[in-house]
Amino acid sequence: MSNLSKPFHDELDDERFHVSSRLEIRSILRAIERNKALLRMQITGSTVGIVTTILQVEDEAVVIDATRNESINRRLIAGDEEVKLETNLDRVLIRFFADKVSDCMYEDAPALRMAFPERLTRIQRREHYRIDIPASNPAKCTIPKESAGQDTELTLDVRDISWDTKKDVTVELKDISAGGLSILSYATNLPHKKGTIYSNCRISLPDVGSITVDLEVVQSRAETQSNGKERVLIGCAFVDPDRGAQQDIQRYINVLERKLIAKRRGLE
Repeated sequence: MSNLSKPFHDELDDERFHVSSRLEIRSILRAIERNKALLRMQITGSTVGIVTTILQVEDEAVVIDATRNESINRRLIAGDEEVKLETNLDRVLIRFFADKVSDCMYEDAPALRMAFPERLTRIQRREHYRIDIPASNPAKCTIPKESAGQDTELTLDVRDISWDTKKDVTVELKDISAGGLSILSYATNLPHKKGTIYSNCRISLPDVGSITVDLEVVQSRAETQSNGKERVLIGCAFVDPDRGAQQDIQRYINVLERKLIAKRRGLE
């Protein structure tokens, strides 16, 4: 079974997508700063995802927002672990790494200063950029029984929703991008082999509305929770979504981004 959390490293490591021109890197970083794009910061080996923003691009450094977790800030400053930063700008994935991180102040608030990156990676592949969906206001996907049904009748626990071959399956979404989404299924024998097609799925996007799309399973991973129950994390790609669905998906991603920015600034 493949690992859903594994990123698309093969293509990103291709030297064709590396940018080493200092002027070009500065232009890209300033575009990220100007658009207030969210950066996903990941410490190698850690499962904790950190969201930050570029506050200022200096001649020899980049100032980013500090995290609210002091232990994480100390790990970043210690420099013992690789720190990756990724964002999406105009459907282009941008990645670079933090080096020589130190604490500083920016407009009277704690911040972090990192060395100006010598290289970054830029690739136009919209499937890369995934944004987590808050559990407090979940998006849900209803898979018709024609797609999810089994040969024998089963009653399965999908949170508070029972499922057998006569009923549709409703699952929560973990994250979403313009190219696909991840499903959290507590019905572990919901078909999830690579290549499985879920047809005419109804996806409810809070603050935006509902769309109907076909989904293709591209990878999956079984998980055992702390309470001993199992669930399956299923990564799906949209199959030829129409223009209206694409627009609603992007609108929803924009809504989530705005709420994340507002939360970080203490507005929500």
